Formats: sequence, C-alpha cells, structure tokens
Amino acid sequence: MLEVLLFGTNECGSCSLNETRIKDVLKDFPEVQFRHLDVEKNAELVKKYQVITSPTIVIANNGEKMYEIKGIIERDRFHRELEYLKYKALGII
Repeated sequence: MLEVLLFGTNECGSCSLNETRIKDVLKDFPEVQFRHLDVEKNAELVKKYQVITSPTIVIANNGEKMYEIKGIIERDRFHRELEYLKYKALGII
C-alpha cells in the first residue's frame, strides 16, 4: 500500500500548506493513503523514517520509505513524482 506521510507540527505554516497541496494531488490517487503526523507525538515513526526537519514528506510502500521531500512542495512536481512512485511500487517501471 502506497502512503504519503507528512511530518510536522501544529504551529508549522509550511506543513499546513503542504497538507493542502497533498490533499489536492491525492484526488487523482484515491488508492494512496495520507497521514499528517505530529513529530512530537509520533517519535517512533520519526525515528523509523529518520525525520530531522519539518515539514518532511515521506512516501512509503508497505511501510518502507521510497522517497522523501523536505520543505515546501510544488504541486505539479509532487504529482509527477507520486505518479512515478505509484508505478514503481506496482513493479511497472
């Protein structure tokens, strides 16, 4: 299962902007799960995915990190990257 994990904090304006953009892109990928995770409340996942800054977006397939983006995302680029990773996860490319 492909999943987008957004690591951030409640006070992070860039995190909120990323969340809006991610949710917009995911309208084209209904099979992809999304979770917005507070770094202060999810220490185990922060450690697992080696998150060191907010915002950080991790794209994982069956719990294994495939890709990581730090900072603010650009919508169209994120869409292209997610599409590529979707096909990679399916073994098509």
